[in-house]
Formats: sequence, structure tokens, C-alpha cells
Amino acid sequence: EERLPLPEAVARGPDRGRLGFFEDDLATCFVPRDPSAALHLLVVPREHVRNAAELRPGHLPLLRHMLSVGEEQIRLCSA
Repeated sequence: EERLPLPEAVARGPDRGRLGFFEDDLATCFVPRDPSAALHLLVVPREHVRNAAELRPGHLPLLRHMLSVGEEQIRLCSA
């Protein structure tokens, strides 16, 4: 199916929100398959990180970036 910018997909309603995504060099943000809130987004790193126990101090810039992506996408989807 067609992939849409996340704010556009979310604006079209819950069923269309699943088709939305945002992606950059470090992270991908999307609506999960079974969202548990009206606006539920997941931000995942493009770099493989098996679980939180594998995170190291060197991952801090990535985590800050993921937080920034999530905040910006929530802002855009809530507008």
C-alpha cells in the first residue's frame, strides 16, 4: 500500500495512520500495528540494538535524536 508522511496519514484516521512513517539516517518513526492510544508512535533506531541492556554511553546521541524525532512527529501529528 501507499506510504505517507506520518502527519498526513494520522490526519486521515486510525486506519490510514498505519501507513504513515518518518525515516532519517538514524531512526524510523511509525504507528504500531495495535496502537494503545489515539496518537501512539514508535521510534526505533536504524542501527540494530537487540535490547536496552546493549545500550552504552556511546548510544546517547542516538537516544537524544530518537527523542527529538518522537517529539517533532507528535507535534506535527497534533497540529
